[in-house]
Amino acid sequence: MSSIDGTIKKRRKALFSWFSRNESDLLAHRQAPWLDVSEFPGHQDAQEQNNRQPDPNRQRARHAATFGAAVPPVSQHEEQREPEARQDASEGEGDKVLHESHYRPQRRPHGLNTDIPVTTSPARRGRFWVVTLMAAIAIAGTFSLGRWQLSRAAQKEAIQAEIDEQKNLEPLDQAAFMALDNASSSALHRPVRLRGLWLAPHTVYLDNRQMHGIPGFYVLTPFAIEGSNQTVMVQRGWIQRNFNDRAQLQPVVTPPGLVEVVGTISPPPSHLLDLGKAEPGAPMPGGAGSSPIRQNLDLEAYRADTGLPLRTDISLQQTGEASEGLQRDWPAPALGVEKHYGYAFQWFGLSTLVLILYVWFQFIAPYRRARLARRG
Repeated sequence: MSSIDGTIKKRRKALFSWFSRNESDLLAHRQAPWLDVSEFPGHQDAQEQNNRQPDPNRQRARHAATFGAAVPPVSQHEEQREPEARQDASEGEGDKVLHESHYRPQRRPHGLNTDIPVTTSPARRGRFWVVTLMAAIAIAGTFSLGRWQLSRAAQKEAIQAEIDEQKNLEPLDQAAFMALDNASSSALHRPVRLRGLWLAPHTVYLDNRQMHGIPGFYVLTPFAIEGSNQTVMVQRGWIQRNFNDRAQLQPVVTPPGLVEVVGTISPPPSHLLDLGKAEPGAPMPGGAGSSPIRQNLDLEAYRADTGLPLRTDISLQQTGEASEGLQRDWPAPALGVEKHYGYAFQWFGLSTLVLILYVWFQFIAPYRRARLARRG
């Protein structure tokens, strides 16, 4: 019995030393800051043991008695310690891998995702710079064209302001009009007052002229200036066209003798697109031999046909109330200011569109694709 008791005491002492050493290592491992999620239950058991405040002497005897009855000899247990420890470590790593999928990673703060991969292949970089260069050229070109259209509109507005200013000046007298140089355009659109005679036999009717949207004729009659050897073509007014018979003209009263004419100095009559030869009318008196109805009027050719000392650089546009069967609601000069503003809007809109497409396809769309790829 004494030998058996001695053997049991030795085994208990060996087991107690082994258990104490492994328990201290386990507690030290559980208190590490890199504690794994799978070890939480063990840590909870350790805390429960600490809260119970066990009696070391009583537990030592109880543990020794228990292990003495259930555990094999110390030599056999020492041989199995190392394989079991390796197995426990492998199970711990497996638990860690299994439990990691159940815990969501911490979200990154809002803002740009710096983990998005950036493609740095030479082909993509080259394509990016080619597209950037083409977009820059398109944006700069369309923007410049828009500014050019705005400058053209500003020029036309300046011309319109000059015309309005000229119309508000005092009318030129006859002597000042006679002194005007043929090459001078500074007196255009300025009022003038003249005295002279109408040369009614040389009246011309310009076809396809509209007033208030109604087709008709402009009536032009040469005017011989009193006390001079000069003749100026006067645009007297407008008459409506006879739709049943184009050659039948409405009567126009031409006062005989010396008359006073008030009008504005204007360029020669405007030319329209001539689609064909005008129908012949009655021959003009005075041996001119041509029709009074014309599509356009070339003052140089008319001067050669009639032999009149006619000024070919300017004409006179009669103003005043409707009289003599003629209407004088002359249309304002068509400078096309609104057209230039419309073209400028189109060019600026195209420039903005190119800029938006460039930013979208070069920056926003790749960023969205990369973000969706990371989520997937």
